[in-house]
Amino acid sequence: MGKAAKILANYVIQKGTVKEDEREIYEYGFTVAMETVLCIIVCFVASLVLHTVFEGILFFIVPVIFKYYAVGKISRLFNIYFTYGILFIGNGSL
Repeated sequence: MGKAAKILANYVIQKGTVKEDEREIYEYGFTVAMETVLCIIVCFVASLVLHTVFEGILFFIVPVIFKYYAVGKISRLFNIYFTYGILFIGNGSL
């Protein structure tokens, strides 16, 4: 991921879109974005394999709604997200 992020950062710097002194910020951003996309793909594949597609979709929709309404309180809601994920994904595979 890090190597791909550096290549993307070099590309946007060469295009003139980003200044050289912002390289680390963009490398970090590209890395986080690629890891997030990979995580989503792996979770959806897992839900397909476990035949829990509906629960897998809910696993991504509900936290987005929570984040929209409770932007500053997300860190305090981690236990809720964790429990929610285990109940929905785990319950569907039993």
